Amino acid sequence: MSVYIWIAAMGIIGMLALILFIYFLIKDLKLKRALSYSFWKMVPNWLLMFLSIGSFSMMVYFFLNVKDQLVQFGR
Repeated sequence: MSVYIWIAAMGIIGMLALILFIYFLIKDLKLKRALSYSFWKMVPNWLLMFLSIGSFSMMVYFFLNVKDQLVQFGR
C-alpha cells in the first residue's frame, strides 16, 4: 500500500495548485480591471494551472502503472 503514497502526493499537489490558481486568478482579474495589468503579470497564475494539470496527469499515470504491476504479479 505504500506504493499509493505517490498517487496521493500527486493528488494533493494538484489540488493545492488548482485551488491557488483559482484564488489568484480571481484576485488578479479584479486588480486587472482596476490597475490595467498586462498579460505578463498573469503568467504565474497560468504556471499554477500547468502544475495542476501535470500533477493530475502524473497521478493518473501512476495509478494505471501501479494497477498494471499488481495485475502482473498476481495480487
